[in-house]
Formats: sequence, C-alpha cells, structure tokens
Amino acid sequence: MTSVPASGPLNVLVVDDDPQLSRLLATWLAKYGHLVETAANGRVALQIAEARHLDAALVDIIMPEMEGLETIIELRRRLPNARIIAMSGGGRVGPEEFLGLARSFGAAGVLKKPFKLQDALEAISGNRIAAAA
Repeated sequence: MTSVPASGPLNVLVVDDDPQLSRLLATWLAKYGHLVETAANGRVALQIAEARHLDAALVDIIMPEMEGLETIIELRRRLPNARIIAMSGGGRVGPEEFLGLARSFGAAGVLKKPFKLQDALEAISGNRIAAAA
C-alpha cells in the first residue's frame, strides 16, 4: 500500500553517479509520496540545493567531479536542517571507513550498499537511522 507520509511529502535529493540506482531510489521514494530530484555528482547536487528547498538527501560517497564527503560538508553548511544520509559500497576500501567519516562530516545516517529500499525510506523520514553494518 502506498500513501503520502503522515508528515507530508519530503523534498528529497538522490545524489549518485549510478543512473540505475538513482532512478530506482527516485521511483521508490516517489511511490511513497516524496518529491524527488536526482543529481549525478556533488556539483549538480549543490546547484539543486541552491534552487529549491530540500528536506533530505541521499548522497553516494564515491563519485566523479565532487565526491560525497565534500558534498555532505557543503550540503550541511547550506541546508543545516536537511537530513543527509550517506551511501557507500566502499570501492577499494571498506564502506565502514567512508561512512564513519560521513557521520563526522554531518551525515545524520548511513546506508551500506547494497541496502534495502525500505532502509532508505526510513532513513530519510527519520523513523530509524540506518547504520553501517
């Protein structure tokens, strides 16, 4: 069953250089009533953040042009009330390293890839902060 969250729809930004994952997350979050935009890198994410109100952002850590940790720092500075969730599969280093840093740079929660779509929904809404396993 899909419905608009009791608190109302959230304006969510999905920042990931994987277009398939971005589309999947955007479709899933929209199915639950949220308003979603996507960005393929941190530079585009910051442009979107300047142009519209955002309640939450799901930010990949390893991306071209402007990596996720820098993006999280800038989003936190520009959007102090937004719920920022870091996502990472880790690349050559385990995701725990990157996700731990993301928390110290202002991420409210972290999602270790691969994660369940329900975990992303809960993380942005604040019902539960997903943690790195």
